[in-house]
Amino acid sequence: MIVVCGEALIDVIQNGDGTQRATPGGGPFNTARALARLGVPTAFLGRLSDDRFGRELAELLAADGASLELATVGPEPTTIAVAEIDSDGLAEYQFQVDGTSAPNLTSSMLPDAFAADVRALHLGTLGLVLEPMASTLVELVRRERDGR
Repeated sequence: MIVVCGEALIDVIQNGDGTQRATPGGGPFNTARALARLGVPTAFLGRLSDDRFGRELAELLAADGASLELATVGPEPTTIAVAEIDSDGLAEYQFQVDGTSAPNLTSSMLPDAFAADVRALHLGTLGLVLEPMASTLVELVRRERDGR
C-alpha cells in the first residue's frame, strides 16, 4: 500500500477567450488516482470538503480504486486553484486557500498507526507549504521514520 498525502482541489481554468472550466486536481490527488488505476494499492490521506466539489473529488478517487479510509471530510469549502492561460498556453496560478479544506489537515486527523501493508508515503506539492497541513505531514514523516 502507498499512502498519498496532500491536497485535493479544483482547478478553475480560465481560457484566453473568457471561458472557464472546473477540473479536479492537486498533485497528490492526481498521483493517488494514477497509482490506483495502475492497480497499486493506494490510500489518499488528506482533507476533503463535504461540498459538491469535495464529494466529486472523493467519488473520483474511489472510482479509480483509491481508499478513502485515511481521508477526513469537513465543512470547509474545497480549495480552489485558478489557472489563467495566456496566449502562449502557459498557466499562471492563484490559489484560494484561506479557510478551505486542503490545508486544514491537522495532527488530530492522522491515524494512530498505519496498517502493516503500508510500504511508502508519497507527499506532495501544496501539502508541503500550506499550514497546518505542512507541519502535520512533517510530523507524520518523522513519526513513521522513527517508528519503522
